[in-house]
Amino acid sequence: MHNWIDNYNRGFDGGHLVMMLTMLAFWGFVVWGAVMLYRRNGITGSASGKSATAINPAQVILDERLAKGDISEVDYKSRSEALKGIFPADSSGN
Repeated sequence: MHNWIDNYNRGFDGGHLVMMLTMLAFWGFVVWGAVMLYRRNGITGSASGKSATAINPAQVILDERLAKGDISEVDYKSRSEALKGIFPADSSGN
């Protein structure tokens, strides 16, 4: 007959190690999945809702110059169209 108490008191055997590693892998996968969902949905915390990589910095400068009155609206439109040709990923026109 097997002595369960004696087997338990022998200490840390392989079954406990496998169980611990499996639990760490499970929670690591859960955290990884949450991060991937967070990134996929584009939650950035910015007011515009765009990720930092989607914002064209040249377009932002152009918008600021128009707001300050440094350039005319005609000049703004022509430069904005030129930027759309350079940066086709920014199709929002901002």
